[in-house]
Amino acid sequence: MKHTPLTLTGLLRAALALLCSATFAHSAISFTDIRLWAGAAPGEGIIEAALVVDFRDGQPGLIWGYRWPALESRTGQDMLTAILGADNSLNVDSTLFPNSFSHGTRARSFSNNGTPENYFDDSYWGYWVNNEVYYHPTNFLLNSHIVPPAMEVAPLGNPYGPGRWVESSTGAAARPLVNGSWDGWAYGVFGTQAGEPVAAIPEPGAALLLATGILFLSGRRRIMIAAAGCLTSTAWAAGPYPPGPMEPGSDAIPAASALYIGWAAGVSSFQPGPRQAGTTSSAVSYGSAGSVTGPPDAAGATYPPVSSNPVPAAPVLSLGDGGRVTLTFSPPIANGEGADFAVFENGFATGTAIFAELAFVEVSSNGVDFVRFPAVSCTPVATQTGTFGTLDPRSLHNLAGKYPAGYGTPFDLSELAAAPGLDIRRITHVRLVDVVGDVISDRGSRDSIGNWINDPFPTTFQTGGFDLDAVGVIHEADEPLPHLDLAVYTNSVVLTFIRDASWTDIVLALQQSSSGQEWTPLAVSSNGGGTVPAAGAEVAEAGSSSILVTVTAPRTAGRQMYRLSLQRTP
Repeated sequence: MKHTPLTLTGLLRAALALLCSATFAHSAISFTDIRLWAGAAPGEGIIEAALVVDFRDGQPGLIWGYRWPALESRTGQDMLTAILGADNSLNVDSTLFPNSFSHGTRARSFSNNGTPENYFDDSYWGYWVNNEVYYHPTNFLLNSHIVPPAMEVAPLGNPYGPGRWVESSTGAAARPLVNGSWDGWAYGVFGTQAGEPVAAIPEPGAALLLATGILFLSGRRRIMIAAAGCLTSTAWAAGPYPPGPMEPGSDAIPAASALYIGWAAGVSSFQPGPRQAGTTSSAVSYGSAGSVTGPPDAAGATYPPVSSNPVPAAPVLSLGDGGRVTLTFSPPIANGEGADFAVFENGFATGTAIFAELAFVEVSSNGVDFVRFPAVSCTPVATQTGTFGTLDPRSLHNLAGKYPAGYGTPFDLSELAAAPGLDIRRITHVRLVDVVGDVISDRGSRDSIGNWINDPFPTTFQTGGFDLDAVGVIHEADEPLPHLDLAVYTNSVVLTFIRDASWTDIVLALQQSSSGQEWTPLAVSSNGGGTVPAAGAEVAEAGSSSILVTVTAPRTAGRQMYRLSLQRTP
């Protein structure tokens, strides 16, 4: 065999040949290349999915893996949340609507690219998947959220191999994962897909997950919303949220549903707004407290005629522009699986559109401190919605009134789990605040991400503004059970019990009787406050949230009985 001497040129040619060979032999990144996994340990009965985040900053994106038991359901939200917990270098400002991701020194945030009037050149985080999901026209419960049920999840394979990316038709909370699923978050203008990534490796000392967002991704269509506004396109002009009743994917809950186990018990305050914000018009005066307690009755009701005087017998309570009403609940509303309560208005449907007057929804566990649900409106604002104009429910999220009379708009307390000072296990008050839909002047209302909310304006009637019909309870708090311990000494009796500082709607009364007929108070704790002694008793307390109360009372002659009563305040 003839040997050719190796010269420098020959070496360079050989190196180039090897490089070309390696290039053509390159195989697409796959699950075997992933170095950072979250979720369950690998093993029998465990399935896998992958998450890609592509910053589009001149470097490859990053890939993580996620494992879970095959017999359990998981969503894109579950995978994102698990990976955020596993990789301290990965940060997201809000998992409600991701506005920015960062990993170490790499970061990308929403940008209007200097043209706020043109949504199509905005750079934002798009959501891509490798499964096409087909829907059944009824609702089902998935991971505690009512979402359009997947009739079939069609795998498309590795998007960097034989498969492909498709733009997600749902939010991450409604995207069902299957074995081999890929999720991709890609930064860029509309249509930008995630490029082929490299394996993510945690960086020591990286910043922890930012807690500025609400850990709940809406189980809706693909979110196209950024901090500066709602993106629109021909395909998504209708908006990304559930449609009206009788439409596939609607989360409206009819008044006759067996989900409701209770209704608002009372009204603690009502501040009517004017007939038209920004004018000297008088306040609205239609309806009363009796109009909003108990089950809804606006659908098909007979409405008393409007007069110059208040109309207390009306089936609804009109709030007026910016007006507000606070309702009480006994027992309180509690966080459970899926929606926890629903709000009824008296709007009406015209095809798929709704004549809807909207309201913000706020909740409180002490009647003083209120937290508002993060509302979003994607209704275009270039033209003011007129007095009798209609809205598309698919452009509205967490706004009461998006559904017509007879159908409740659901609210899930788990969205507010991180709110300071709020106990979602015991919501005692719900407040409705009318949205002022004026998008022409600066008197209008904005949603949680700064968008103007466009709803019918002006409504210069005595019945103007949001018309509240009812609030239905789906999950309610368990009644606390009092327990009393007794110790008897020569000259005294020592009684102990536990009170919870969160019982802001409970009165605990320790009482004494010699006959069982007439009872004398020894100590009283009202609405979560400290225990006050009476009748010569002494009180000592220990603890901050679950408080041990010790009451020492003089021992008297004859038979004595003691009881601890619990009474809920309205």
